[in-house]
Amino acid sequence: MSYLHRIVWIDEQIRQKCYPNCRTIAEKFEISTRQASRDIEYMRDSLLAPIQYSSRHRGYDYGDAAFVLPTMFITEQQKQTLQYLSEQYQSMEEERAVELAALFSRLAGNQSLMAEGQSDIPAVPVKKEEIQCFHLLREAIEARRKVEIRYRNTAEEYSTRTFCPYKLFKREVYHYVVGFCELRNEIRVFRLDRMQGIEMLDQVFQVLEAFDGSMYGDEADPFFMRIEYKAIVRFSVPEVGTLSTFSAEPMENNLYRITFYDIEAFFSSLVLCPCEFTIISPNWLKNWFGKRLQKLSHRYLYLKG
Repeated sequence: MSYLHRIVWIDEQIRQKCYPNCRTIAEKFEISTRQASRDIEYMRDSLLAPIQYSSRHRGYDYGDAAFVLPTMFITEQQKQTLQYLSEQYQSMEEERAVELAALFSRLAGNQSLMAEGQSDIPAVPVKKEEIQCFHLLREAIEARRKVEIRYRNTAEEYSTRTFCPYKLFKREVYHYVVGFCELRNEIRVFRLDRMQGIEMLDQVFQVLEAFDGSMYGDEADPFFMRIEYKAIVRFSVPEVGTLSTFSAEPMENNLYRITFYDIEAFFSSLVLCPCEFTIISPNWLKNWFGKRLQKLSHRYLYLKG
């Protein structure tokens, strides 16, 4: 029997002055007393029932007899979706979006004012998998627990990574998480909608002292998100003038470790390089360059023909 039936039964028992308690609820539905306690908590916190324990009757009753049980119940998954939408609408400056955020927050069981006049409000796309990732990552951040994610990058490559999530944030219509990636051994940013699977691990982590959370999220420049990329490139000559705009660390055998933030700008600089070059790593960048050069080649052949 579902928890909805239990709540209706509890409500009827209270109104009939039968004063149900966790033990009688557990015996009635053959559940644990802890589950019965959670039903009471749900009625009080999510349905806003004025439920209280009567020591004299050793059971629960209503402090306000005028309370009416809502006709609509929200499942835990629906509650998470509403909480997710509330947080996303709160990040919008549009006044009605803020009002809708308050409504979602109230429906999810939070103590917020009910919104009025919710027409003409921009829609936020909802994906079940992304919402699940969002809540699991938030839980992992609070508990300082590592996660294992299966991720699809811009080159459509899949990888499995052990990740220490530091902070969730939003840019335009996308949601991101920033943290330490053990595979790359550096701070990385991942888009939630590219995550193909996620699992919380038992391992705990400490946030690196060098991490600056103000670079990501509401505190950051709203027109710029600083995502750092690194590449190892081999050139046919020892010195390359076109690298002056990038942080390039010389290595052995004409290798350079280059730090960049704009993939398009990096691509343009390498294409204009007067000498031959080879991208050694990462693999996703090699694939990205290959596809981009292939598109340019097709465009050139089309114009030539």
